[in-house]
Amino acid sequence: MLADPEQLVGRSGRNLLFCNNGLHIELVIDPSHPIGRDDPAHIADVVLESALSTIVDLEDSIAAVDAEDKVAAYANWLGLMQGSLSASFDKDGRTITRTLEADRRYVGADDGELVLPGRSLLFVRNVGHLMTTPAVLLADGAQAPESILDGIMTSLIAMHNLADKGVLRAAVAAMAERRHHASHSLRSDRNARTVLGDQARTAAATKTGSTSWCESVSAAT
Repeated sequence: MLADPEQLVGRSGRNLLFCNNGLHIELVIDPSHPIGRDDPAHIADVVLESALSTIVDLEDSIAAVDAEDKVAAYANWLGLMQGSLSASFDKDGRTITRTLEADRRYVGADDGELVLPGRSLLFVRNVGHLMTTPAVLLADGAQAPESILDGIMTSLIAMHNLADKGVLRAAVAAMAERRHHASHSLRSDRNARTVLGDQARTAAATKTGSTSWCESVSAAT
């Protein structure tokens, strides 16, 4: 008997889904599994929900120095938004392919369908205002501001997440510029962050049931 029966929120076959402090815990029950067959309750695995949000960084964590690098970064973001991103590599003489996790479906405590997102809420951090990129050239031949290009591309790509493709949820995209050093820019920057920050907090709250905000990001579920 459970100490708190309300924590049992769903089932999937033999598997049991619990919820504690807003995070889910799935007990994988499989008596035929090498681990489950030796366990008194036939528990083969325990799956914990974690990483409610993840930052995709286009600035400090990568070195996108030319047009080819920018295209690769945008392609990865597109793959995340479309749910099609995958990577293959060789290990011990065989090819292993990693793909994105699909949504997890359960029968809820009310016998209705319960769907949990297979992937975390994504934030994309765009490049700051000081950088330019040869990926796009202006009419006079000058390089385009990289932050503006990032803002346009990441927002347009996030629109793909509006489509209902099973593993994707409704998307909310919000932009916030990085802090400027000039006092007048800081003033306008705070105004933008107030409006757009509310939208990103709403996106996070929609997914997690709580509010969270990362500076200088676009958000898409």
